[in-house]
Amino acid sequence: MTWTPERVERLKEPAWSAEDEARLRELWDKGASAAEISVALGYRHTRNAVIGKVRRLKLPFRRAGQTSRTGKPRIGHFTAEDDALMMRLFAEGRTHQEIAIATGRGRGTVGSRLGFLGCRRLKAKRPTVMKAPPKIKVVSAPAIHTAEELSIRSRQLNIPLMDLEPHHCRWPTSDVPFLFCGLTKAGPLSYCEYHARLAYRPAETREQRKAAA
Repeated sequence: MTWTPERVERLKEPAWSAEDEARLRELWDKGASAAEISVALGYRHTRNAVIGKVRRLKLPFRRAGQTSRTGKPRIGHFTAEDDALMMRLFAEGRTHQEIAIATGRGRGTVGSRLGFLGCRRLKAKRPTVMKAPPKIKVVSAPAIHTAEELSIRSRQLNIPLMDLEPHHCRWPTSDVPFLFCGLTKAGPLSYCEYHARLAYRPAETREQRKAAA
C-alpha cells in the first residue's frame, strides 16, 4: 500500500461522516472484514480505525472461530473432526507436511496443534561411540648402573657451588646439599666427557620417531 499525497490528504478529512458510518454498518452486517471495509471507504479510515468504530457503535463483534461471512468455519478453528483426522494421520506415521496437505493447513499450525494434543514423536537416541583411549608413549628409562656410570660415581668429586672452579664439570649430583660432579670438563663444554654425552644427545630423525611410535 503506497502512501500517495492524495491519500494523505484524504486521511486529513473529518473522521467518520454520516455516509461513511452508514457504509460501515452495511458492510459489517454483510460480513466484510475491517481491512475490506477500509478499502471500500477509499482508505479514508484505516483497519484499526474501522475496528475502533465498530466497538464504539457496539456492533456485534466476530470472534476467532465463529463462522465468517461465507458461512464456513474460520481456518484457525479446529473442530473435533479435524483433531481426530490429524491424530489418526499422526498415528499412521505421516509427517507434519503430509498432514498439512491432507487438512489444508500450514505445517507450523499442524505441528502446534499436534503438540497441544500431546502427539509427539520420540527422537531416536544416537548410539554412543566409545572413543579409543589415547596412545601413551612409554619411554624406557636408560640403565644407570652401568660399569661406566659406577666408575664416574666413584670418581666424581661432589663439589659445592661456592667451591667450583672453571675446569670443574657442572653436572648436578645432589639437590640437598647442592653438589656438582667436579671432574675435568671436556674441552669448551660445561660437563665432563660422560655427562656431556647425557646432556647433548643427537636429534632423532623422522624415521626413528616413527619406529618408536
